[in-house]
Amino acid sequence: MARTSPPTDRVVATVSLLAAHPDQPLSLAELTRRLDVNKSTGHAILASLVAAGWVLRDPTRKTYRLGPALVALGRTAAASFPALDFARPAMSALSREFGATCAALGVGEGEVTVLDQVDDPRAGANAFRVGASFPLRPPLGAAVLAWAPDDVRDEWLHQVPADTRAHYAEALVATHDRGFAVEIGSTPVARVRELVTLLGDDTSARAVLDQLADELAMQLLDGKIGEGDTVTVDADGDSLLIVS
Repeated sequence: MARTSPPTDRVVATVSLLAAHPDQPLSLAELTRRLDVNKSTGHAILASLVAAGWVLRDPTRKTYRLGPALVALGRTAAASFPALDFARPAMSALSREFGATCAALGVGEGEVTVLDQVDDPRAGANAFRVGASFPLRPPLGAAVLAWAPDDVRDEWLHQVPADTRAHYAEALVATHDRGFAVEIGSTPVARVRELVTLLGDDTSARAVLDQLADELAMQLLDGKIGEGDTVTVDADGDSLLIVS
């Protein structure tokens, strides 16, 4: 993974924070407190964003919110994913019907990216955010790999130890036969995977957490993690899938 730029990260964090509170303009003090940066740095970032039209400043209340220039950027970005025009109505319907968060995922070379998301107020918190990318490795991606060519499925399966590969292979077959997978977004495995994505070039720590995630995934498959973290689906006597 390429090394990131801390100054750029602070700009991204500023825009992301404002995007997370679209109906609540934030003051400089509130923004710098939440972002854990000093006021001079925060003011400089906001001044540049205001100049670009990415952020608007209320001169009376001295608060900040997202600006109109981002609307044009969003339209341009959306044009790169025309399938989302068809997917979003279906996502909204599913979200309302099941009271859950529904996300559209794009599959790239070795990773999955969240392209769009529809939230329902009845749904619990989830680790997804639009734009986030996750490694395409077991158990993540079963709903995609179940319909992939054999060589792609084999590459995915070879990322787990040989003695557990049959579990995942059977899960892919069951997923394909039934047309859906069950994914647990709040398990310890998901949390560890999320930490791995945040570590950047700290390869030693990434290796330790990767190993921990694999061990947790295997405990999931063996039913050794607590009942609150384990989901089993049985239909017609067959186990469907357990993924995190």
